[in-house]
Amino acid sequence: FKELMRKNQTLPGPLQVGKDEFVLDPHLREEMESQTEHKIDLVRKEMAWESEKYRIGLEKMRKRFKDVIEWDRVVVKAIEGPYEVSTFRSPLPSSDFATILNEYRQRRAIEEHDGG
Repeated sequence: FKELMRKNQTLPGPLQVGKDEFVLDPHLREEMESQTEHKIDLVRKEMAWESEKYRIGLEKMRKRFKDVIEWDRVVVKAIEGPYEVSTFRSPLPSSDFATILNEYRQRRAIEEHDGG
């Protein structure tokens, strides 16, 4: 088909055949366009499914490994010299620990208020 179109372009103007005359069956073209659209929609759905699958996997990994960390590791290196200082990864305290800590702070505040 492309070869015919190329040969048609090389002919003088009055001898060239119009693009509409190359269409043998308009229904065939519509059917091919419909099939192409269907295939494009199918690929889009597959890609959306894959994207969602990876997004969910990333979210699960973030919850398992990142969300349980209160402070991430930070390293500060000296400009001159081989020295460096670093923090350590600190996990979030459990809900039980947070409850005990709050009770301790409340008791301490009462004791400081009464004894102060």
